[in-house]
Amino acid sequence: MLVRNVVFNLIGLAAPVLLAVFCIPPLIAQLGASTFGLLTLVWVVLGYFSIFDLGIGRALTLAVAERRARHDVAGLNGWVGTGLALTAALGLLGAVVLVCVAGPLSGVIAQGEPALRSDARQALLAIAVALPFVTTTAAMRGVLESFDRFDITSIIRVGMGFVTYLGPLVVLHFTSGLVAVVWFLVGARMLAWAVHLVGMLQVVPSRSESPLRLAAHTLRPLLISGGWMSVSNLVSPLLSYLDRFVVAYVVGAAMVAYYTTPYEAISRLTMIPEALLGVLFPALGAAMATDRSRVEALYGQSVRVLLAVMLPIATVFIGLAEPLLTLWIDAAFAAKSFGVWQWLTLGVVVNCIARVTFTLIQSQGRADVTAKLHLIELPCFLVLLFWLTQRYGVNGAAAAWCIRASVDFGLLLWVQNRLVPASLHLGAPTLLAMLAVLVGAWGAGHWAPASSKVPMALGIILGSAVVACGLVLRTADRQLLLSLASRVTGRLRR
Repeated sequence: MLVRNVVFNLIGLAAPVLLAVFCIPPLIAQLGASTFGLLTLVWVVLGYFSIFDLGIGRALTLAVAERRARHDVAGLNGWVGTGLALTAALGLLGAVVLVCVAGPLSGVIAQGEPALRSDARQALLAIAVALPFVTTTAAMRGVLESFDRFDITSIIRVGMGFVTYLGPLVVLHFTSGLVAVVWFLVGARMLAWAVHLVGMLQVVPSRSESPLRLAAHTLRPLLISGGWMSVSNLVSPLLSYLDRFVVAYVVGAAMVAYYTTPYEAISRLTMIPEALLGVLFPALGAAMATDRSRVEALYGQSVRVLLAVMLPIATVFIGLAEPLLTLWIDAAFAAKSFGVWQWLTLGVVVNCIARVTFTLIQSQGRADVTAKLHLIELPCFLVLLFWLTQRYGVNGAAAAWCIRASVDFGLLLWVQNRLVPASLHLGAPTLLAMLAVLVGAWGAGHWAPASSKVPMALGIILGSAVVACGLVLRTADRQLLLSLASRVTGRLRR
């Protein structure tokens, strides 16, 4: 069941990535670098303001999964109904807040580009309309995931991927205005809300009860658990996306595209851990309620398999940064962005591994710990981000992001060892071999002559695959992967 759900999740996350690869270059060509930079900020804001659900969607996933593991399904409709009511009210509150700050925020976004300010303000007002739908969608998705219906959520993700990247191109065929594109995206969010609602009504048990029934006893646990999760949900996207706004403010909106375009590509690597973690979160919560020994097994194997998958991918992206960007966009763009690409690749890969530890801590009901860590990290990251961006431009911003991700991972490992001891079975030689591979890929991509860059990078990629399979994975991990590969090939033959 876990493997099936991971596959569904991966399909739902991978399809939008493939669309982004083909759609972003023509979007840059039609909108121009500055306006495309604004569109990427709109994508960020649409995703970021889902935090107005105060973490209730994720808290709902954990609560329902734990009760299903104990076969305690009585009153689940009360949990669902209360969660939906809370997220709807919070979405309306968020819409009011966004309307109030639309003017000042649009000025910050369009710093150095006064012509973009009007478009930015109208885009923010359109997003405010979508907020109640975005927050309640998070709650409904949480319910579907707690019932292991990742097939439904994956189908919706694929559809939203088409809308997010292909939709703007269709709209721009009829109009040149960015505001029309934003309203199209808002309408798509409303449609996704309706589809989530239909799917949720199919899985919630005891249909004689209304799934919208309120239950007062669920308010306190949802608000406490969700409240701490919402702190992380609020601060974590700031740590991930604040760099874009700082780049726009410090070096100008025109440079945002040279930063966000590599980020849009590299950040898609997170679809690999997200495919796993969306499934792992309710599974870890259920294991804690019924079989604590399974928690360590799930955690250790998840990290090792994820490391083995991410290491070769990281060496490809770091070692071949400039050729890949040249092939995707053009040589002039690559010359300004490949350093950003390398720094962000390293940071995103570290962040991908850190997410497993983050999920383990939160699934054990300790969302307060991760929230406090993020609150400590935020001001430190802001100081580092401003300093490095002012000194080194977009490359400095990318380096700051990478440093922050590495420090975050170290802190999460320290907390995990104190709260939920779980061994990864990774020795110092393995870690040193991984570091050597990454340093070699960096050197090949940054300093190697153009004529030898590709052969050197390919050799290092081969070395990374050997390290991943020979040192990172244990025998049981390799047997699991071989078994999965055998099942997939067998089904393809049939």
